[in-house]
Amino acid sequence: MLIRWTYARPPGRPPIDARVRALIVRLARENPRWGYPRIVGELKGMGIVVSATTVKKILRKEQLGPAGKRRGMS
Repeated sequence: MLIRWTYARPPGRPPIDARVRALIVRLARENPRWGYPRIVGELKGMGIVVSATTVKKILRKEQLGPAGKRRGMS
């Protein structure tokens, strides 16, 4: 007889906290020359671990283009 363990938990990864998402967008807007690898490094220095792919997806969703093509601070 095979016994399987079952756990009641939602599938997939937990969502990124709204405060972290807002910080990523703020860093990108205030530093238009920073790409997503640089933002990941800055977050890591603050003790926040987020993948580069996640940062890239967040920037794309916020319609912030690639570094160098983003508008600077007005």
